[in-house]
Amino acid sequence: MSGSVCWGHDTGVVEDNVRDFLNNWSGDASIQGLGDAERIQFDSGEYEESETWYIGAGRVRLIIDKYGSGSGTPVVKYKQGSSQALCEADSWHAYTIPFVCGGWVKIRLECT
Repeated sequence: MSGSVCWGHDTGVVEDNVRDFLNNWSGDASIQGLGDAERIQFDSGEYEESETWYIGAGRVRLIIDKYGSGSGTPVVKYKQGSSQALCEADSWHAYTIPFVCGGWVKIRLECT
């Protein structure tokens, strides 16, 4: 699959792909709820990482809580690369503004 992706919300999304957090993200936070009510519950120091996704080369903008209203602000990090292997080997970068992606991306959310 390729293109834009929405994780954790199913109804009325405009992204090319709809994915659940459950079974597609990993870490030590807990994934709760199903469908449009799916969310990640963080305690201090916990994290979750997305599956590695082929979004296509270009500029990437990440939006948190686009279809929901979460509380708190997680630290958002990303990896990117022109292949899945290069993406996964990349170091984590703090996300503050849209970035140029070689095609593959992986997202990490952390609670400090």
